[in-house]
Amino acid sequence: FGIERGWRIPGLETHAWQANATRAPPVDASMQRLRAAAGALFDERADAPGFSLEDVASLAATLEGVVADEFQDFVAAARGLNRVRGPVPLALSQGQWVLTTAMLLFQNPGLSAVDFEKKKLVAPTIQKLAKSQLPIPNAWDTAKDALRNFRFEQRFRASPFRSDVFSTQELSAIGTSAVEEYGKFKHRECRLMKDELMTRDKYGTGLVPLAIFYAPWERRNAKVTHNFQFTETAEHLRAIGALDETSARHPQVRIVNYMLGPANCAPRTSTMTLCCLSECEPLMSEIESRVQAPTATAEQLSGIVGNLSSATVDAPRRLPSGLAQRLRDIAAKRGGQVPLHGRLFAEWLHFAFPHECPFPHAVEDAAVHRRDFWMGRQHAHNDTEQEEARARFAVPEEELHSGPTDHGARPWAEEEVLHMEVPGGWAEVVLRAAAQVGVIMGMCSVLLRAAWAARAGADGGKARGARAAVGPRAGACDPTRQGNSGGWAL
Repeated sequence: FGIERGWRIPGLETHAWQANATRAPPVDASMQRLRAAAGALFDERADAPGFSLEDVASLAATLEGVVADEFQDFVAAARGLNRVRGPVPLALSQGQWVLTTAMLLFQNPGLSAVDFEKKKLVAPTIQKLAKSQLPIPNAWDTAKDALRNFRFEQRFRASPFRSDVFSTQELSAIGTSAVEEYGKFKHRECRLMKDELMTRDKYGTGLVPLAIFYAPWERRNAKVTHNFQFTETAEHLRAIGALDETSARHPQVRIVNYMLGPANCAPRTSTMTLCCLSECEPLMSEIESRVQAPTATAEQLSGIVGNLSSATVDAPRRLPSGLAQRLRDIAAKRGGQVPLHGRLFAEWLHFAFPHECPFPHAVEDAAVHRRDFWMGRQHAHNDTEQEEARARFAVPEEELHSGPTDHGARPWAEEEVLHMEVPGGWAEVVLRAAAQVGVIMGMCSVLLRAAWAARAGADGGKARGARAAVGPRAGACDPTRQGNSGGWAL
């Protein structure tokens, strides 16, 4: 969901590192339609070390169904707002109006269908979207592309004699697909924002001095139509892990952490929030596919990462010496193995890909990464506060960009956080195996001795029984006889 669609499910955030925790924060099982699935998977299995493929597939299918049901409600409301009575099929132009309206309801969760009706927002909004010249596709463009793509995919299955209309079921299916793809369209806006921030990152460290972060935006190209204003407070940036305060005098903003922060997300449905796509997840997926284990050696990971490319990093490359040494230090703490899903390796990836991977900031409450956490809390400056912040952090530019260019030489947070325990290094495994073998051999020795003693006792009993059956040999004295010379008399 996060890689392909930019969906963020509460409790399943990939970067929600919690201090003093050994597993990811649980999903809120009180969500209306996911209560049964989330409760069975998380709440009722709180002590489970992990989840099977069937468990994860079941949760994913449930989420897919919930989103499909919700968008079906959007389509029904959109038909009513456009005065479409009954389940009649719609032509392409009508379908585009209805689907655009449904997308508007999806994009504006704070406005209900009643609000759209009372304020008469549908017609003027769609007319404005249809005339837009912005380079980023809007809901009108998305609806048109989705309808035409659906009809193109159906060209070999649909009857050539049917009229070019769309049923209610088809509009719901098309709308659900459009919602799934909407994250990619939103990512274009996120990409423009990231490009703007990277122009303020003079040395490519993934950091922007706070003074420059608050600086007024300057139009560098007449064709550029976006205008980003960054007004988040230092307290908000610190809480979400987007503020690097290595230098107390010159704090800096971590670009990726800010991009993935709640300020750049928007609530879309009752079960998910739409955020910028994580560009680190595809890199992590590639590493996992090559390692195919929960841990790997530092040399193996250095070879893999050195051959991974991204939008800002070309491969192959030779990792800086300080960065390679950091990876070896992580492995040394775990018996020669680096846990792939630990906080320290995530931190190492942040320095290896400073413009793609977020810094894994450990927080006491993972809810700070959710947009609803900041509802009612001040997290942005007003105009006056923005000017005061600029003045407070304003210093000569040559003092702002400081610190070593080798990321391995930059200060590190040495705290490790593991969502679940992973096998240790080879030495620990060998010792544990040897101890287990010793215990098993000791138990086997005791059992063998007991069995040998039992067998010896059984053989002795059989011998005595055989002698008793034969009777006394010739010349032997029979103590039960009386008057027999040479015998005992009782």
